[in-house]
Amino acid sequence: MFISLCAALAMPLLFPRTPVGVWFKRLLVDRPAAFLARVTFIKVLLLLVMVVASIAFIQAFPAELAWLAAADVATYVEIVAAIGLAAAGVRIRGFRLQLPSLAARLRQWITQPGRAFEAIGRARSQPRRARVPRPPRADDGDGDALEWGLAFA
Repeated sequence: MFISLCAALAMPLLFPRTPVGVWFKRLLVDRPAAFLARVTFIKVLLLLVMVVASIAFIQAFPAELAWLAAADVATYVEIVAAIGLAAAGVRIRGFRLQLPSLAARLRQWITQPGRAFEAIGRARSQPRRARVPRPPRADDGDGDALEWGLAFA
């Protein structure tokens, strides 16, 4: 590849009168010379500003992508927060409906503390009923299920 480039650059010098040499001279010498003749200080300054701006953009681009991703995540967080607030509003409405009865119980507890403790003691002093285990039902429908409890004998 490097040899091809050197050959293309040497064509106008080695063979200036051949059609290929004339074409290479026009492409590699005359056009760049005409372009450089039109270059002014303002164009060079503008090019320099554009290069600096593009370098700054390239350096800031990953940070901008991070900000966009953070905004995307923030949107999801806001949606979850809005759903949580809506659910809390439903719970608060239920609490607000129960508030008068809670206030009445609190007032009774403050004004008559003995009765409140009696109700608590009465609730704890009642014996619990023992649950009687019952055999499972036979689901097969033929009626000759094994006796319950003999599986581990």
